[in-house]
Amino acid sequence: MASQTGDVVSASPQAVKRQRVLGLDGRFTILLLGSDARPSEPGLRTDAILVASVDPVTRRAAVFSIPRDTINFPLSATRRYPGKINALYQSLSKSTKTPGTALRKIIGSALGIEIDAFAMVGFAGFRKLVNNVGGLDVTVTRAFYDRTYSIRRGQRGFGLTRGRHHLRDLRALAFARTRHADSDYARSRRQQQLIVNAIEKVRAGDLKLVVHLLAASRGMVKTDMPLADASRILSIVGRADLVRAKRTVFEPGACATKINSASVVLKITTCKAWIKKNFPPVRPGAAWPPAPTP
Repeated sequence: MASQTGDVVSASPQAVKRQRVLGLDGRFTILLLGSDARPSEPGLRTDAILVASVDPVTRRAAVFSIPRDTINFPLSATRRYPGKINALYQSLSKSTKTPGTALRKIIGSALGIEIDAFAMVGFAGFRKLVNNVGGLDVTVTRAFYDRTYSIRRGQRGFGLTRGRHHLRDLRALAFARTRHADSDYARSRRQQQLIVNAIEKVRAGDLKLVVHLLAASRGMVKTDMPLADASRILSIVGRADLVRAKRTVFEPGACATKINSASVVLKITTCKAWIKKNFPPVRPGAAWPPAPTP
């Protein structure tokens, strides 16, 4: 930035922080990953892949999920990842020390959006996060029962009746993971519901909940968000209009083509159109908090 005298003036630390959080498009967008890594299963697959965006000024928000069985996802203008997208994180970890950052850049480039950060949580981290906010309330619109799901050794079967339920620990994890009673796409919608309800729970509480969340995340959540920006990001997310937030799953039909029973290919152009219509508007150079009116 140049002054009226022609001298170069560096941006203020506050301006740099604002740009780091909101990026260049004036909104905060994050890639959320759920890992299935556990002792009984080798490797690390990101079976939950969501992208959420919030505009702190307009309060507009939106979130979409990418099916874990998506194949041929664009790595660049000329290259595609032949395997399922839930294995891409582990594949990137073989060539970079920051696979999460690499993955958010790949997804952002493919879908034409700026993704500012990523966060990944595993089973243990998820359970602890849910427990440290006192559990989550969910609304089930259609009863389901998965007879194959194993909550713990020797106990098979998990389901919920229609209505409102309070979930903690393993039952909350089961709600986010079960899929044989309906589908992967229904599971993705449940994951979105949990995230929205978690934000509402923290927003309705006090700073003690935030302290619990930060304590629980230590060593259990992988992210490239600077810890110094945590309060600023919580402030932005806390302003989201979740009641009117747009949510979708890029499932077969309008947004994807089903190749077989276990593979889908995204219709990238259609996905981009949904993002353009439903994501917060791009406001280049916007800052948070907004500059005071002269």
